Amino acid sequence: MSKKPAASAASTDLPLPHADRPIASAPGHWVLARAGKRVLRPGGAALTADMLDHARLAGADVVELAPGLGRTAAEIIKDHPASYTAIDRDPDAARRVAAVVGDLGTVRQGEAADTGLDEASADVVVGEAQSIPFHFTPFHSIPV
Repeated sequence: MSKKPAASAASTDLPLPHADRPIASAPGHWVLARAGKRVLRPGGAALTADMLDHARLAGADVVELAPGLGRTAAEIIKDHPASYTAIDRDPDAARRVAAVVGDLGTVRQGEAADTGLDEASADVVVGEAQSIPFHFTPFHSIPV
């Protein structure tokens, strides 16, 4: 039996992160998601596609930080990585991404600055829209 991603419709049945908070106090990107905006990518979808093409994801151990609604996660999974792990601090976002990747990946609730992952556990790290500062150890295995 082969592993399959979960039906993409399953994630749409889950609440958006911060849906219970007033617009005035919810993070801006989740307010935009409430308004129907489903793709928030710095540089646009074309830059994301180019980044993923150059990352050589097939057979790689991939970690995605703050995957949001899981749009990039779905693209990563299509490239057949050896493993996919997502880390998101928001429990609703983590549930939505888990519904997108199904049994083809692992989703953890946590912080990008402290993932709990073993050192050198990833070949590729994706973090498109990070709004918090944290320290990265150089990833020498990421192809340029």
